[in-house]
Amino acid sequence: MILKYDISKYPFISLIQSLFDVDDLSSLHQSTNERYKYFDEVGADSATIFHKMFYDKMRSGWNEFIDAYESLISNEISTQYHEEIIYQKWPTFRVHLPDNLAVAAWHTDSEFNHPEGEINYIIAISPMFESNTVITESEPNKKDFKQICLSPGEIFSFNGNKCLHGNLPNMTGNTRVSLDFRIITRSDYEKANKLNSMTTNTKFVIGEYYKEL
Repeated sequence: MILKYDISKYPFISLIQSLFDVDDLSSLHQSTNERYKYFDEVGADSATIFHKMFYDKMRSGWNEFIDAYESLISNEISTQYHEEIIYQKWPTFRVHLPDNLAVAAWHTDSEFNHPEGEINYIIAISPMFESNTVITESEPNKKDFKQICLSPGEIFSFNGNKCLHGNLPNMTGNTRVSLDFRIITRSDYEKANKLNSMTTNTKFVIGEYYKEL
């Protein structure tokens, strides 16, 4: 499902542009002389200078960004549910550089210990199209893979916990910047195994990976 969001009300794009001091995030790769080897190992794909700058800013207390994120969850996402939701405390930052991958492995999130019932959301910060976007099946084990084309101002939701998804080498010449996060209902959270993330070693509990609305 694709939802719309108001880029002036939730200014993720302008905040991230300001963070990196660029006007066009599709050309973000041109703002640094750093060059990265092909991301064929999980973890290396989130170790770029851009990831460091983003998470350093979050850790410093990026109130304007966090306020926009929490407002989006409260005003736009929670209304899609008929019960209380719990959300990923900080969104995950993605950069899909030209001639590289955004995420090193095709996977389902359950393979990385994420609890059943989670729903994934992807926020387009720059245009997502052709080989610079996420590819996923529509239902678990259906294998009907489709590239998800999104424009800034759009959010895509899907069952990334059970649907196989990944990406191709980015041959568009444009960097893709996006955010993603996960939602779980209170009832699914209460019955979930509280395991640790295999990538961040964060426990899937309120106060660590999750936050209450």
